[in-house]
Amino acid sequence: MTTLQAVFEFTEEDLRCNRAGRLSPTQQRVQSGSLVKRRVVSATVGFVGLAVAAALAYPLATDGVDGNLGRLAAAVAAASIGLLFLSGLGERPSPEVLVTEGAAMLVRRTDEDGDHQLLTTHHLVIGEDEWQVSSNQLESLAEERLYRVYHGGMPRQILSIEPGGPPPGPPG
Repeated sequence: MTTLQAVFEFTEEDLRCNRAGRLSPTQQRVQSGSLVKRRVVSATVGFVGLAVAAALAYPLATDGVDGNLGRLAAAVAAASIGLLFLSGLGERPSPEVLVTEGAAMLVRRTDEDGDHQLLTTHHLVIGEDEWQVSSNQLESLAEERLYRVYHGGMPRQILSIEPGGPPPGPPG
């Protein structure tokens, strides 16, 4: 196993499938599990938003809208949030594997508030594409070196990565 495979947590099979433009069976299972979790959260937030909207709107139906514009606005906002989250339930992750190749630019960004350091994030940038990575992942890469990044999924993530140059041919 190469250092990049260990640090970015992918296998030789993942890389082989990604080179062919598809997800490996393991990557498909991981994305399916992530999709289920996102759908559960979306459904929960969506139904809670609609329940809050209904609770806020019920007195308006009995007492009238006069003097209750704030309650009406809150009910509309809660319903909108609920519907927004419920509308995302049909989204499917793209099985497409995209490839970006080029010289790596390694970036550390720190959000500061006065003298207090809040958060440092690490990013791999190749051309117009950018991925947030861990500090270990960033340290495993070399500035200006050519890399081939296989990415896709929802959210956009690095599936596998290898040094750039011509793709390796089949063994033999």
